[in-house]
Order: sequence, then structure tokens, then C-alpha cells
Amino acid sequence: RRMSKVILISFYKNIALVLTLFIYNAFALMSGVSLYDSFVSAGFNFFTGMPPLLIGMFDKDLCEETVLKIPFVYQSGRKDMSLNARKMALWMSRAVLTALIVSVLPL
Repeated sequence: RRMSKVILISFYKNIALVLTLFIYNAFALMSGVSLYDSFVSAGFNFFTGMPPLLIGMFDKDLCEETVLKIPFVYQSGRKDMSLNARKMALWMSRAVLTALIVSVLPL
């Protein structure tokens, strides 16, 4: 589950950024004007990369004794419950909605 969270968050943040820039440039008639300052663009992956990194570091697996006593705990990974096409589509639709809100609402 930990890796699926990291993958979903990484896709979400990058799609939201790229779609925000694309929508803004559509409103700016593809003039090439940047929506974000260069420092914001440079620091985007550093600052927004912290949540997936921290999730990956601090989200711990269960101890071996617990897994042996309750084996159905890991069924979600084996049955693709944590990362599947439906979850990916849900996170991508959230990214599109976020990009629309961020780029269209201030206009």
C-alpha cells in the first residue's frame, strides 16, 4: 500500500502542475507567459516531493508475527485493491479538478 500511495500522489501533483500551466497558456493565447515564477517552478518537485517521500519513509509495514496471525491483511496488495485502473482514474480526475480550480478560479 505504501508504494501505491507514493505513485498516486506523484502522478497527481505532476498532472495538476502541467494541466495548470496548459490551461493558463490557453487563456494567455499560447503566448509563452509563465504562470509561476522560476523559483516556484524549480522548487516545485522539491517541496511537493516531501509528502510522498515522508509517506514512503514513515508508513511502516506490520511486524511479521501480526502478518502470520492475520494473513488477510495483505490481500489488498495481492488483489490490486491499492493500485488499479479505477483508483488511478479517480486520482487523475482529482488532478484535473485541482488544475481547473487553480487556473480558472483566480481569473
